[in-house]
Amino acid sequence: DMECCSSTQAITSFARGEGIWSRLSATARREQLDRMIQLVDELYPTFRWFLFDASKRYAAPVTVFGAQRAALYLGQLYLVLTSSEHVRTLSRHFDSLIRDAEHQATGVRALLVRLRDRVDR
Repeated sequence: DMECCSSTQAITSFARGEGIWSRLSATARREQLDRMIQLVDELYPTFRWFLFDASKRYAAPVTVFGAQRAALYLGQLYLVLTSSEHVRTLSRHFDSLIRDAEHQATGVRALLVRLRDRVDR
């Protein structure tokens, strides 16, 4: 099983074509949102995607590989941690993002559909 957390603001910004997404056409954004919806449908419950409120929580991109390894993405490189204490700390941080998520895995599809339907045509 795999769990993923992203901020609601990141996916909303993508759907609206804001910031780094401003040069991506509405058609391409709708297609990508359709693909996200398809994957959420196809892969749930093996893949669960949670969305947290970035105005309340900050989270750098992190990947936790079980109890033995975690990697932080730092822009142009990854910092890989293998200390049990560090991996547990990052796992607890990730778990807290899931607990505090404003959109649980079962609600992400509905949000994606709403965002897709609002993309300018």
